[in-house]
Amino acid sequence: MKNELEKIKAKIAALIAKAEGTDNEHEAETFMSKAHELLERYNLSRLELDPEGHTDPLSHDTEAFTWFASSSWHGNLYNAASHFYGCKMIRNKIGANKYSSILIGREAARETVKIMYPYIVEQVKAHAKTLQTRYPQMSQSIARRQMAAALTSRIWNLVHKWSLDKGNEEKALVPVDENQAYMDSLMETQETKGRSKGAGTAAHSAAGAIKLSRGVKANTRRLT
Repeated sequence: MKNELEKIKAKIAALIAKAEGTDNEHEAETFMSKAHELLERYNLSRLELDPEGHTDPLSHDTEAFTWFASSSWHGNLYNAASHFYGCKMIRNKIGANKYSSILIGREAARETVKIMYPYIVEQVKAHAKTLQTRYPQMSQSIARRQMAAALTSRIWNLVHKWSLDKGNEEKALVPVDENQAYMDSLMETQETKGRSKGAGTAAHSAAGAIKLSRGVKANTRRLT
């Protein structure tokens, strides 16, 4: 029980550090709100946290996210997002048609993935709905898959670009795994092969408008 409470304290400290370390007020509010929620839930005060106030252990979360084979785009997008926010993701098959992820990284990075991914998916679904309006023959599943594929490609390109930016190494949270990036890109290309060229172009255009940071313009180059 004591170890579990220490993990909770470490998580709260990491969220507070994340909130205080960003210059984006929307992100700061999101992380601080989550920290206060946990403080209240476990009846803790900030004085009970790590004295240094910056505990950020390297660990992993099992079944951090689950998805079904029919929505395979989730696995590829979650993997890309995990790398973008500073984590690594391992896929794990837990059923005939169900998968889960093991999320590896620092506490603050793992919390960022868990907070931001639902926000990203909401935007994917919203843009997919707009794509369906432009292309009525397109089903909901195909529209979401095309949007997710376009965004996955965009995220890998961002991570790869930052990893190669020698003059700004702090922007690359983790070195991109080029083989993994290529494999994911190839898988998504095969899934969308033969679709309407216009729809694919529209999806890539819309992916550029999806925000990867709350309250920040989509094309920003800064990770906070």
